[in-house]
Amino acid sequence: MGVDKGVKQGLEQNSTTAQGLSDLYSKNAQGVASTLTPALTAEAIHPEGYTPTQLGAQTTAAEQTAGGANAGATGGALLRASRTRNAGAAPAAIDEANRQGSQELSQTNAKIQTNNANLQKNQQQEGLSGLGALYGENVNAGNQALGISTNALNDTSNLKNFWGGLLYPGGQNS
Repeated sequence: MGVDKGVKQGLEQNSTTAQGLSDLYSKNAQGVASTLTPALTAEAIHPEGYTPTQLGAQTTAAEQTAGGANAGATGGALLRASRTRNAGAAPAAIDEANRQGSQELSQTNAKIQTNNANLQKNQQQEGLSGLGALYGENVNAGNQALGISTNALNDTSNLKNFWGGLLYPGGQNS
């Protein structure tokens, strides 16, 4: 009698199953990758940041705030000039309010653009991280399945022939 055929068949079946798993992981990875890879690549290469509508809304809000502040300052300066009967004081106060409002608006718009650039940078990093994780998952799953197959085949080739060991105690054992 040779090697237990049931054990050998079981190990060969394990190898076949592991190779099938490797193929399955590969196909699953291709399906997932066909959807995720283009999206993650686009995010990594061309991060969107805020949409034009969002940027417009933020800029409009900043402009409305600055406009409201300027209108309030202008109205206050004109009211004060009217009450004090000092018409020469209003233009200087209005000019100063306009300068300050313009500076505030400029700083706010710069912050909006900086926030947009930071968002784009974060989106780019998320895209690259996602691609790296996707690649790692696919490679690891395939390698693990192939490792199981290799182990099963090694076990098959290392099986000892029981009768060969009895007939050839110091020699061949196959």
